[in-house]
Amino acid sequence: MDSNYGSSRLMAPEEFLRGSWLDQRTLVFNLGRYALLALPELAEPLAPILARATYPARAERYASLREFTRALATALVSTRQQPELNNLREIATIKGVEKA
Repeated sequence: MDSNYGSSRLMAPEEFLRGSWLDQRTLVFNLGRYALLALPELAEPLAPILARATYPARAERYASLREFTRALATALVSTRQQPELNNLREIATIKGVEKA
């Protein structure tokens, strides 16, 4: 098998090749894809943020989970949807990529 393990629905393009370099931009893509699937009712206000998070070219994505969650927080505050942001922070903390 020439790819990494995991759900292909959430995988960043670089994850499809075994041995490829994975970093925070990969996790940003994963969480962005998860948010697209889990938060469809917020798709419109979050569209620009999630589009950038899930951009195929790694260099065009948010550079870190902190930058991504800050962009989400700003958008969610404007739509008054804080519980979803808390869930994304919990996921990031569980993955051990952002300090609580």
